[in-house]
Amino acid sequence: MRPSVALIYIAMAVISISATAMLHRLTALPLELAALFGAILFFVMAALDQAMSRVSERKAFQRQLELNDHALQDAFNEIDMIRSRLVALETDTQQIVDAGVAPVHQDMQVIGALLAQVTETVADTDHRVVTLEEQVRTVAKASPRKRPAAPKAEHVEDQPVISEADQKLSDDRERRAQEEAARKRAEALEEERSEALLKRVASAVENERLEVALQSVVTLPQRRARAYATIFNLKLDGAGTLDARHAIPAIEAVDAIAAFDKAVVARALALAHKFAARESASIVFVPVTGSSIMQSRFADWLVQTLTNNQELAGRLVIEIAQKDVRAFSPIDFDLVGTLADLGFRMSVTQLTDARSDLFELSRHGFRYAKAPVSLFLGKDAQAKSDIHPEDLSDLAARNGMDLIVDQVESESQVVELLDCNLKYGQGNLFARPRIVDVEPHPLLDKAPDSDDDDTAKGEPVSQVDTNQAAKRAAHNKRPARALSRSA
Repeated sequence: MRPSVALIYIAMAVISISATAMLHRLTALPLELAALFGAILFFVMAALDQAMSRVSERKAFQRQLELNDHALQDAFNEIDMIRSRLVALETDTQQIVDAGVAPVHQDMQVIGALLAQVTETVADTDHRVVTLEEQVRTVAKASPRKRPAAPKAEHVEDQPVISEADQKLSDDRERRAQEEAARKRAEALEEERSEALLKRVASAVENERLEVALQSVVTLPQRRARAYATIFNLKLDGAGTLDARHAIPAIEAVDAIAAFDKAVVARALALAHKFAARESASIVFVPVTGSSIMQSRFADWLVQTLTNNQELAGRLVIEIAQKDVRAFSPIDFDLVGTLADLGFRMSVTQLTDARSDLFELSRHGFRYAKAPVSLFLGKDAQAKSDIHPEDLSDLAARNGMDLIVDQVESESQVVELLDCNLKYGQGNLFARPRIVDVEPHPLLDKAPDSDDDDTAKGEPVSQVDTNQAAKRAAHNKRPARALSRSA
């Protein structure tokens, strides 16, 4: 162990003073010159001491680094061992489950075979009953109306039995006929109502009668509004509105989903422009259905529209349901990549589970994942994910995604959700949807004039403003990923 710094420098000073005295006495040097040599000796020893101290500290630091490396290597080895044990445990568990389920599966197959036999027996019995009814009806028609003579008394006793059975069968057939007629009337009425609803939905989409509501997405635990989720309702003919999230199957049935999504995107762009004009940092989440994205015309329209409004890249996030994302083909992911190249981000919503492959969507431009409360809380929360719900947020952050918990309704849920380290929340507890008045944003869907048009107007091609033409070409240039869809 090194002595204290003060003691070392005192010793150096003593040595320097002694050297100065010796030089002055032995060499007859002037005292000033001898003192100069003593000072130089003191500084040389101090520099050597500093150098030796740094070398020793460097060696100690190097030893500490080596110890840390060994500790990290041991930790990695432990992690690998735990991982291998988990894999073995999962394999053994799966085998045990398969072994336990196999007998049940076999029993189910046997039960299915027995049910098939029972169904065939019931069908055969029904056929025999119908045949018997026909025979009874034939006998009843063929039997005389008059009472038979005395020698045929047994027929007199049998006649009331046949008539009573025939009456019961006739009543049963009449009841069945009435029930069948009532069922057909109910089905016809329901079909008429469905057709009327589809017509009202188609009219609302065609005339763009949309009601827009905003619901805040807040930060946790501060509860400051960070973004706004757009919720759309269809204004039906007559009176009343229909939540567009529940009307998607009806809109798809009338083949108007692309027109609906265009109207939705136009209003979301208008809201984003309003926030930009106010210099607000708020983000607008707009839902787009996967069936529209899978249509080439809508995909090209969406790329062109967002290219024309590229200044809103940081203010508009496109939401796509998880079930639609799972149905995407490589071409659909290519479109998502094109939007990501333009600066727009995506959010996967309506999560039904949070498997680890969910966060691989980040490489396609997905930056948000909106999950319901039930994915984090409740008895079946862990069954919907292959990791613990409290680790989901950290896993998403490591993959460049942020989790948003949706459908928060009570303070008790917030207290439990804070343990999951979530950054954002949405629900009626924080803010209820608020209806806003917004007009669709002009999407600038204008095709530039071509050289043929200039020639048709009688202007020589050489007189066309080349700079303006170059600007138009750059403005309408499609990304390579989007062009692959048309190809």
